Amino acid sequence: MKDQFNVVVNDIKNLTVMINVNTENVTFLTEDSNKLKSRVDAIIALDCPNRGEFDLLKTRVDQLENFVANIRKQMEGILNKMKGMSGGSVDPGAL
Repeated sequence: MKDQFNVVVNDIKNLTVMINVNTENVTFLTEDSNKLKSRVDAIIALDCPNRGEFDLLKTRVDQLENFVANIRKQMEGILNKMKGMSGGSVDPGAL
């Protein structure tokens, strides 16, 4: 009977140690989780453009690139006409 009692007492001591270790682990993980949440909140709080602002800027850049491409085509057409009129080559830097 005494041996069984000692086994139970030893089991209780082991369980107490395991509970304390697990409690420390949970506390550590909770602290890390709170640190991570604080960092994410700080990143979110930055004055960064949102998706809508990014899309608007991208659209504007695309429109400008198309505009530049159209100007280049028009310049090539003008240069080709000038070549035909002069019967020779035309310096593109002359425009």
